[in-house]
Amino acid sequence: MTESWRQPRRILMAALGGLTVFYLLAPTLVIVPMSFTEAEILSFPPQGFSLQWYEHMLTDTQWSTSIVTVAYSWRVKNLGRKGVAVFWAVASAALA
Repeated sequence: MTESWRQPRRILMAALGGLTVFYLLAPTLVIVPMSFTEAEILSFPPQGFSLQWYEHMLTDTQWSTSIVTVAYSWRVKNLGRKGVAVFWAVASAALA
């Protein structure tokens, strides 16, 4: 009997999954190092080292407002999920 992970279909699916993950992450693996360049435009290979783009993002009011809004909505969303989970836990305990 062959082990299930050695079946050709599983190997093909694992390879396809790995290629998909690489395809999705490859642009990030290029852009993030390029964002540390001291040049005014993104260029490859990066020239020098600077945090100017991250400083701009954190000091610009539009970016700051957006970051705070996303953090707040994420927190409210997660609290809502926990509230629903607690409700169902209490309800199921009460009905049991």
